Amino acid sequence: MLILGAGAVGLLACSLARASGFTSVVAVDIEQAKLDFAAQMGWASGTYTLPRGPRVSGFDAIEVAKSGWAGLQKSDAVQSVEGLEDGFDAVFECTGVESCMQLAVMVSVADTKRLVTTLCSPILMNRNALSDGRFRLMTCLSRPPKSSLTLSSHR
Repeated sequence: MLILGAGAVGLLACSLARASGFTSVVAVDIEQAKLDFAAQMGWASGTYTLPRGPRVSGFDAIEVAKSGWAGLQKSDAVQSVEGLEDGFDAVFECTGVESCMQLAVMVSVADTKRLVTTLCSPILMNRNALSDGRFRLMTCLSRPPKSSLTLSSHR
């Protein structure tokens, strides 16, 4: 399983994945300290730090996602588990960042279920990946309700 984002939602997803029996849980974030915490707690069997860059959208987000997947494929977190270089069977996108949403689509093997947990504005998704019906956006609000702002870990 791949968890994109190691904030509060991502760490919860990691811990629940391990508690549910997933032996391979790879956490990805731009902050090494969050990934270290996930590994120390035993919630992530592998971690990968994405390079920090400017937020982009549209086709630029697709290019950033491609670069992120290329780096992730070469990482110890993926190379140490047989078969992961082809993609993940389960992916949780917990960042709300468009390039990570694109990455969630790219790293998923065929017939994979993806859960996107985000408050976001409408985004451009990779049409080739969407055309086969594998992707389902589970939670997307164009404007977060006022009550959710108190729960936000990113302000």
